[in-house]
Amino acid sequence: MNAQRWDELQIAFNQLIEMDASERAGRLARLAIGDPELHRALESVLAADAEADRRLAPIDSALLLAASCRSDPLGLMGRTVAHFRLHESLGAGGMGVVYRADDTRAGRPVALKFPLRETIEIARQITAGLQAAHAEGIVHRDLKPANVMLLADGTVRILDFGLAKARDHSLSTTSVRLGTVPYMSPEQIRAADIDARADLWALGVVLYEMLTGRKPFRGDEKATIADAILHDQPEPLSTSRPDVPDALDRVVLRLLQKDRTRRHATADAVLRELRELR
Repeated sequence: MNAQRWDELQIAFNQLIEMDASERAGRLARLAIGDPELHRALESVLAADAEADRRLAPIDSALLLAASCRSDPLGLMGRTVAHFRLHESLGAGGMGVVYRADDTRAGRPVALKFPLRETIEIARQITAGLQAAHAEGIVHRDLKPANVMLLADGTVRILDFGLAKARDHSLSTTSVRLGTVPYMSPEQIRAADIDARADLWALGVVLYEMLTGRKPFRGDEKATIADAILHDQPEPLSTSRPDVPDALDRVVLRLLQKDRTRRHATADAVLRELRELR
C-alpha cells in the first residue's frame, strides 16, 4: 500500500469510528461497491480495533476497581465533556488529573487528562499563532477547536484560514455573517466591521471550553446561541473549576467582553498575561 493509499485508509477509518453502527454499515456497503480494495483494508483495520478493545476490557475493569476509592479532584465524575462521558479519576498529580471515560462517538473506553498547565500552554501557542497572523494584517474569523491541531510533539497549529480577512481586502459584504456561531464575537453576530479582537473573543470561547468542558454561550439553535452571545454573561470559570487561578479567570472573562474596547487590545497583551500565569 503506497503512502497516498495509506492516508486514504487513515482518513476513512477516522471517519468511520465517529459514525453510529447504521451509518458506518451504509458507508462500508458503498465502499464495497465503489472501492473494494479500500473496503477490505478497512474491514481488517476495524476488526483489529475491535479485538484490541476486547483484550483491553480486563485491564479497564481492573482500573475501575482500583479507582473506586479514589477522589474526584475536579468534580467532573458523571459529567460529559465534549463527546466523552467521565467516570472516576484514575490518578492525580501536580500536572493534572486523569479520568476514566467513554468516547460516546467511537464507543470505546479512554483515559482523559485535564492538566491545567498544559491548557495554558496550548492557549499560549494559539495566541502566538494569532499574533503572527494579526501582525500581517490577517484576521482568522473562524477560530474554534476544529481549526486547532495538536501535534504529537506538543506543537499547536491553527488551521483553515479560508474565512480570513486581510487588512485591505474584505471577503464579506454588509449584513453577511461568516464563522461558526458558538465562537463568533458580538460584532460578527451583528455583521458589523471586525478586527483582530474578534479572534481574541473566539480564543476566550475556546479557552473557556478547554477548562470547563462546555461553551460559555449555549442554546438548542443557532439563533438562541447568537442571542446568548449578545445578551448573556458567562459563568466564572471558578463555578465549575475551583482549581482555576483567579488570574486565569480574569483573562478569559476579559476576552469575552461584549464591548471589544474592553477586551485585550492585541494578542501580544494576552500572551504577556499567559506567560505570567505559567
